[in-house]
Amino acid sequence: MPDDHQNTFTGAETIVRMLESHGVQHIFGLCGDTTLPFYDALYQLDHGMTHILTRDERSAAYMADGYARVTGRPGICEGPSGGGATYILPGLVEAFGVTAFRADDPETLETTLRQAINHPGPTLVDVISQPLQDANAPVSEWIA
Repeated sequence: MPDDHQNTFTGAETIVRMLESHGVQHIFGLCGDTTLPFYDALYQLDHGMTHILTRDERSAAYMADGYARVTGRPGICEGPSGGGATYILPGLVEAFGVTAFRADDPETLETTLRQAINHPGPTLVDVISQPLQDANAPVSEWIA
């Protein structure tokens, strides 16, 4: 388990901390092979968020949209990279449209996540698995 007093976090730990710092209370999604480090970080870190397991990525997007509309809070959905990112798109497009962001290195992860969370409407973020595990690897790939 990571020491919260360290200055180095993996990409997955950074994402969990950023979601927490923006008051995210619920995350809708399902685990896949590319998101295992994210789920490890959710399990290991104390954050107060609740994960709601869905049967597929589309359901996660629709649930996050409904949650955001009813509560006025960020509706966060997640799914595995690759096919999961494709399956999540219909729910995002039906929600309000899609906005994409891109970050190429660990130093821009925090800024880019802040922009994505604060941006009105849905945002699709595809984080590749290696940066989720390695604090020194390029962090993410944002898909338009």
